Amino acid sequence: MLLAGGFFYGISFGRPRVVINILYTYAAYAITTALPLDSIISAVNIGKLFFAKSAVLFAVFLLLALLLGGRRRRWTMASAPWWHTFILSILQVGLLMHFMLQFLPKSEIQKLAPLTKTLLANPSLHLWWVLLPIGVLIVLRRIDRDEY
Repeated sequence: MLLAGGFFYGISFGRPRVVINILYTYAAYAITTALPLDSIISAVNIGKLFFAKSAVLFAVFLLLALLLGGRRRRWTMASAPWWHTFILSILQVGLLMHFMLQFLPKSEIQKLAPLTKTLLANPSLHLWWVLLPIGVLIVLRRIDRDEY
């Protein structure tokens, strides 16, 4: 699912948009985790905390994309091979899924498929999911500039 979603997402939006969306994902996660969602959600009496937090994360992501990005491409990169877009789109979809799965209770994480549980919902891989997309962006950017 991650590979298929990443592939079609990358083909649909293109590399410059995927790069910008990776940055929006980080910002949306930072904003979402800073909000006092537990108290707000309990006051509104929403049953599933995971769905509410995931919806807020996705809403903040979309809001950032609409307000900051729109249809304009502010940060463009030189045309690059298709595999750059493919790798970046998989990382962006994986990062968003990882952030959303962090909101699941531990009892629900145990019900996930083994591969999903290992790659996307594993708390010990959180640092890797946070650093890997930025690291790949840096490497691909330097490759584009022929700095290696």
